[in-house]
Amino acid sequence: MKTVNELLLKYNCPNRTQKAKTKIEQIQKKLNFNLPNDHLFFLQNYSGFEQFIGLEFVRLWDIDEIIGANIDYQIFENLPKTLAIGGNGSSEFIAIEQTVDNSIMVVLTHFIDLDKQYHIEIGISLVSFGVSAGVGAAEQAYDKVSTGVVQGYMNFINTINNSILNYK
Repeated sequence: MKTVNELLLKYNCPNRTQKAKTKIEQIQKKLNFNLPNDHLFFLQNYSGFEQFIGLEFVRLWDIDEIIGANIDYQIFENLPKTLAIGGNGSSEFIAIEQTVDNSIMVVLTHFIDLDKQYHIEIGISLVSFGVSAGVGAAEQAYDKVSTGVVQGYMNFINTINNSILNYK
């Protein structure tokens, strides 16, 4: 049975070796909502993720990159309840959004035309992506955006999800 750590190491996800300069509270204060526990775990224990999973490129930003990237891409300004957390090295980014009912969802959207109407739900947390509703959302996303980041991200998160569900 694999742990989340074993899984992330399998994909050469670098463990955090130095204390992050950015505090989780700094990010959450910008957002006015709390990040999902699975993403908190990732930010606190790993130094980002950037590689191909199969044929697909997936990049999840390090905790020290998140605020700067969201400011530079004007995410906070245009999408105040959204936190971009990574992308596919092309025109889409992966983000966590707080919805009007205060729930959390993971979305895929374009860097251009920063408008909530273009968000495609791909899960309710990093772990949930790829299970039940997440799989359906990912299939819908294939028809609307490039499949690259969706497929790579789904493979990565499905493996994490299975690891967490089987961890005792």
